Amino acid sequence: MHYEDNAKALILSAAQKARVLGHSYVGSAHLLLALAETGIAARHLLCGAGFDVSLAQDMAAVLYGTGTPGLPLPQGFSNQAKRILRNAREEAKAFESRQVKDIHILLALLRQQKTAARDLLILSSIDTDNLFSAAVEYLKWRIDVPEKRKKEAVNTKLLEQFSEDLIQKTV
Repeated sequence: MHYEDNAKALILSAAQKARVLGHSYVGSAHLLLALAETGIAARHLLCGAGFDVSLAQDMAAVLYGTGTPGLPLPQGFSNQAKRILRNAREEAKAFESRQVKDIHILLALLRQQKTAARDLLILSSIDTDNLFSAAVEYLKWRIDVPEKRKKEAVNTKLLEQFSEDLIQKTV
């Protein structure tokens, strides 16, 4: 299973958030900050719940400290962040999605207990249970809305290919 382009951009944004804070790793707090800025559905849900990104970034700096901005990330992803990204794949499978999207990362993040991201959400007075329910409802709504597919074009393309093959064999 692959990550959607937006989810890939989100992960890169999380790494950038870590660099700005001078952290040598990407953790759950960095994923949350990136979700609130880069994610499409996640940003909508987080902002709707009253999450303030700049306030959360300031809280992260106070709670987890700051280092020298712009340094590389020698430690890579924290175990929590790896677990969240791994569980996001499971969330995508559960909702029968072909790609991992930002909403799946948000769901995986909200399922994890005792993370820096959860601490930031709670300090921001966000009800994580309500946010989780809203994310699930969003995904259910997306599943219920049928996607417009171009099956006719695919069938026509196959028919054209088959017709070309017949013509080539008779000549």
